[in-house]
Amino acid sequence: MTDDPGTGDVWAVDSLTQRSEPGMYVVITESRTVYVVDLDPDRPPTITRYPVVSLLLHDTEPMYVVSCTFDVNTGHGMIVWWKNDAERPARPGYIGTWRHTTPVVAIARIPAGSPLHDPEDRGPLLRTLMNALRTLPPHLPPADLMAIIKVLASPVPEPDINPSHDDFADRGWASAVGPLFSGPRFSEIVQLTPAELDEAAHGLRVLRLPMSSGSPVYPELQLVGRLIVPGLREVLQALAIRSDDPWAWTRWLHAAGAPDSPITTLRGGRIGGVVWLAKNAHG
Repeated sequence: MTDDPGTGDVWAVDSLTQRSEPGMYVVITESRTVYVVDLDPDRPPTITRYPVVSLLLHDTEPMYVVSCTFDVNTGHGMIVWWKNDAERPARPGYIGTWRHTTPVVAIARIPAGSPLHDPEDRGPLLRTLMNALRTLPPHLPPADLMAIIKVLASPVPEPDINPSHDDFADRGWASAVGPLFSGPRFSEIVQLTPAELDEAAHGLRVLRLPMSSGSPVYPELQLVGRLIVPGLREVLQALAIRSDDPWAWTRWLHAAGAPDSPITTLRGGRIGGVVWLAKNAHG
């Protein structure tokens, strides 16, 4: 594995095999297919394929591989898959399925702390990446592809607000709303100026909460990585028809952290269903 000598970019990788340094890698090919490569020294390597165009059996599922080779300089990409890991002991002569990829155009090593390492965030982030690749012009320079990956996969700063009980007392409920960010830190995360963030909050593109003890804050639950959860604006617009209280919206979205909460469903990409629920929400 070597860093890109032209940029000194620690994310950029020239070549990748199953023997490369352990970690997570994202590979993009000319067909805009995304491969997530997980190299763990304690288990066989896995690769998950996320296609933009066609859908093959086991796409979006991690598959064990015997070997893999990706090279940006030559464009060569090849994977030897295990069709089913259970076949390994049952068929000792089985050598896997060989697949050549379309030319490799970018390889990124994902740093520790990236939201891509979080199973809850990985799916929404990769869907966002695939949507971006689907709409962008063909033959983007590798540096531009790397910039997109960085926006999606960069580690997110820790929340910096610890509200007191008084901040919740006049809201009539004590359920946790999850971690909170100050305005300056949230601006840094979503890469908006304070004026742009204020405009986004007024336009319901982001969720902002007033605080009785000071400046407004921004709930972490609306983020997937450094991006606003897709569909949030439509959901907030639906909730605003029945209530003008952002705290009530947050309580409804968070649902006390339930695994089937509206915000979790929204993260799963089911925007239409959550908008329908918001339009029919009570209270």
